[in-house]
Amino acid sequence: MRQRERLIGYAASHIKHMHKALTEIIFNSQVSPTSPAPPAAPHPRDPEALACLRHYSCHASAETIVNALTGSYRAERLFALEQALAL
Repeated sequence: MRQRERLIGYAASHIKHMHKALTEIIFNSQVSPTSPAPPAAPHPRDPEALACLRHYSCHASAETIVNALTGSYRAERLFALEQALAL
């Protein structure tokens, strides 16, 4: 039980790290990323392809998401996101 509690706590902190990395990448965000899934698009930074992967419960339009996904993909931010996703 103790190990399970630790793993759940670690998962929550890694999700927080992913959220922080995504908000640093996406400056003009009108949609808040919470639990990202790896994109299945041919180009993982294509805003139109990523907007198609939005969850059905997301009330934002595809245009709003495309505008929000234009950000700064700096190497250190992508590295931080990759590390959090791996953990």
